[in-house]
Amino acid sequence: MRRWSGSGSEFEYTTDQIGARRVDDAHWVVTVRLEGTFPGGVAELDYRFTLLDDLVAELVIANHAA
Repeated sequence: MRRWSGSGSEFEYTTDQIGARRVDDAHWVVTVRLEGTFPGGVAELDYRFTLLDDLVAELVIANHAA
């Protein structure tokens, strides 16, 4: 596992939501595109939410599968 080694404040970036889908009653996936001055310059991430009683019970952020 690779850990984040610096502070996000050292980079400038913008985010755009480019997708969202409901998996089932408790699971959602929101896809976000980041563009900025960080290494690589562009990243697409999936924010996978698990809801319990209308609250976020779990959040997993992972690379978006192309």
